Amino acid sequence: MAIFLVEWVYGGMGIMSTDVRVLVALGAKQNALVIGGLQYWRLITCMFLHIGFLHLLFNNYALWIIGQEIEKLYGSARFVVLYVVTGVLASVCSLVLSPEAVSAGASGAIFGLFGVLGTFAFRYRREIPSTIGKSIRSRVLPIIALNLFIGFQTGIVDNAAHVGGLVSGVILALVVPYKRLDERETPIFWRSLQIACLTAVALSLILAFRNFAVFQSVRNGRPRTVSRSIFDTTGMAVPAASRIQITSSASSDVRCIIV
Repeated sequence: MAIFLVEWVYGGMGIMSTDVRVLVALGAKQNALVIGGLQYWRLITCMFLHIGFLHLLFNNYALWIIGQEIEKLYGSARFVVLYVVTGVLASVCSLVLSPEAVSAGASGAIFGLFGVLGTFAFRYRREIPSTIGKSIRSRVLPIIALNLFIGFQTGIVDNAAHVGGLVSGVILALVVPYKRLDERETPIFWRSLQIACLTAVALSLILAFRNFAVFQSVRNGRPRTVSRSIFDTTGMAVPAASRIQITSSASSDVRCIIV
């Protein structure tokens, strides 16, 4: 929410405050900066940016619904690992398959969680009551199908991130065990991975806000000397041909697509 407030204040203070320069400055996925600028932290920070209030509202509602179930099944440590890893892999898919798009949003990670839950119901169908498995499948599969259909029917959705998150969630659910009833303490392995993921998120956000400070100083006519700013590879703006995608994205003078 704090990051969105920064977006909102500096991006126009409208319901779709989508100033592409602000989004890129705060860490949206932009291929030239990730690859050419070596700003790999954008693969994480783009998960925490949203293109307008409705994008933020829908993604947070979906995360609240699916997140509670995943956390109960896998525990908080594995939940963090699943969320961050599927989100990053979704960003990587967007990087490869949507190279022209400037994108931002949590939907890739949310699709990953849906993939985890759907696979859980299949993988452990002999261990859980059949009614629970059927309930999960009847809720999750239509949601996945509907959202993928909507995504491919519109031009404002980063389908690469959605599909990438979904597939990575399925794969992770096949190798990550759920938290069994007799598991009194979370294994140190998962605690360590949780700490590693949270540390990576924290460091990425620090770099994003440092980057944004450079952007603001230049925009206000007080340039600062830094080794790499957002202007090193783009020259103060996203290429005119770029699209903004919603999974992770938004823009004012650029076409927007959502994750």
